[in-house]
Amino acid sequence: MVGLFFIIGNELITESEHFTKGKQEGAIYRYSKTHKEVWDELYKGKYKVEYDFYPRGEVIYELCSDSYIVYKDSCIDNSYIDKCIAFTIKSKYTIISDERFLCHACRTNSNIFGAICGDILGSTFEFEEKKYNNISEIDLFRDGSHFTDDTVLTLAVADWLLHDLNDYEDDDYFKDKLVKRIVDYVCRKYKNQPLGYGFSFWQWCNKAYLIDEYEPYNSFGNGSAMRVSPVGWFFDTMEETMRFAKLSADITHNHPEGEKGAMCIAAAIFLARNGKSKSEIKKYIIQTFGYSELNLSVEVLREKSNYSVTCQDTVPLAVAAFLESTDFESAIKLAISYGSDSDTIAATAGSIAEAYYKEIPLYIADFCKCKLDKHAACLCKEFFDFVNKQSQKNI
Repeated sequence: MVGLFFIIGNELITESEHFTKGKQEGAIYRYSKTHKEVWDELYKGKYKVEYDFYPRGEVIYELCSDSYIVYKDSCIDNSYIDKCIAFTIKSKYTIISDERFLCHACRTNSNIFGAICGDILGSTFEFEEKKYNNISEIDLFRDGSHFTDDTVLTLAVADWLLHDLNDYEDDDYFKDKLVKRIVDYVCRKYKNQPLGYGFSFWQWCNKAYLIDEYEPYNSFGNGSAMRVSPVGWFFDTMEETMRFAKLSADITHNHPEGEKGAMCIAAAIFLARNGKSKSEIKKYIIQTFGYSELNLSVEVLREKSNYSVTCQDTVPLAVAAFLESTDFESAIKLAISYGSDSDTIAATAGSIAEAYYKEIPLYIADFCKCKLDKHAACLCKEFFDFVNKQSQKNI
């Protein structure tokens, strides 16, 4: 058999036929239609995106070797092919990753990239304290755009989740590991870069770096919320998500408001990536965390808001920007429109928006990618690959 396949969330879609009915190209036989033709005919009306949005691949037959080749998006694990696709192949086969089949997420290094894009796009607006009642006036693509402390600490949390967790250690162990990751990122990997760290955090980090000691400082600043997005993507249950969101906050932001802000953003990401509606996300956040401000419109919140870097002030603004948005870009613009702590509010709104809309426009992704160094870009890809493989194992 030869054919095409798409992977949509937990659903595998295949179209196949005997190779003798397929399209012959020399000694190669492939399916008689292209991915685009199949998608436009059968699935575009249902899923409302283009054919290249989801991971996909094809199975071809090579006559001269009497064998099959499975070409697939690099984010599809080979074991998934063996389990879900190869059973239809009655002969030997080879699996090859092919850039022709890259999905939208692979092209944008998705997951934690939503927070990073928000940080970069909001960076030049942070201290303007200008409110935008008309978001069409906001030019996201400014020359001075750059990543800030939001990105560096998000990367540190992602690195911690990827490399420091196991099933056998207690919470204090995990917190110590996160402290070391953060110190490594702030004081070594991105040393001497003016990235906008808060004064209390900078003192905390230098003490941990110089004498290997740290104490949380009861902060309710929004630093706990800005760095938590990897937690929202990493775990399979809300219980684990809440546990590690709180742990990620408690090394510095052990004030109840600091913990609540981190847990709220992680929960919103978890719900969004698992297909919950905006009304369900809003209801959960209000009932669980008490952010009743979400009953107000962005317009009203913008009028009432002042510049603030606290969780209790900025987390509701970020969630409201996501709830009122129509796509990823509008979520970022609404977050910036408050005239408050723009990079952090945009980072937190962007992290939820990416999980919900399942895409970052390529013109945004391309603009932000070039602002990252090689380490950051590689870590984004590593985190995406890990999360994607874990989701395929759960199918």
